[in-house]
Amino acid sequence: MNKLELRFLANSRSKVNLSKVPVLSKRAEDDDEEQAQESRIITGYAAVFYDADEEGTEFDLFGDGSVLERIDRGAFTNALDRPDDVRGLFNHSADYLLGRTASETVRLEVDDVGLKYSIDLPDTSLGRDMEVLIARKDITGSSFGFFVDGEKFERDGEVVIRTITDVTLRDVAPVTFPAYEGTSVSERSKDSIRTYRGTPRLNMAKRREERRLAY
Repeated sequence: MNKLELRFLANSRSKVNLSKVPVLSKRAEDDDEEQAQESRIITGYAAVFYDADEEGTEFDLFGDGSVLERIDRGAFTNALDRPDDVRGLFNHSADYLLGRTASETVRLEVDDVGLKYSIDLPDTSLGRDMEVLIARKDITGSSFGFFVDGEKFERDGEVVIRTITDVTLRDVAPVTFPAYEGTSVSERSKDSIRTYRGTPRLNMAKRREERRLAY
């Protein structure tokens, strides 16, 4: 299986938001009396599609501009059609579960901007912590974890463009550090990138990445 990849988004459209929707529920001790409650829902863009006019919609994989990654507008079609059982994991940690699509506490949709998610916060210590931290804007960014099922490469001068065309989704959720941080590129992707080793800048970036992965 391909290596799990993570993307931490800095794009302004990816910011997570908190909303409270009034919900009426019955109290167990009195079926005739309705108690107003609030359903706490967080929303954000886990991924944004490439837009030449929008800063932050392509990702610098090696930090030197030699390899840029973009997300194709059809990249999530298969993941939503299957559909993948996607978890809401704060900071990509299985210990911080917020919901999942199988239980309909996580909902996903694609629009012109990218992959949008909504999560019903659980009435747990984690859910209440998330509500407070998002409301205070201590947490502002979103992220997603995925396996690459399809990709293509092209060159624009000395720059290699990697376009992700198909993925298996693993998780979406808010993250502490929204700024994009290049994590490991899948082994299959690195093999594909090596076909462009005629570019000196890419050779240097590849060696830097290999040294980083060696630690």
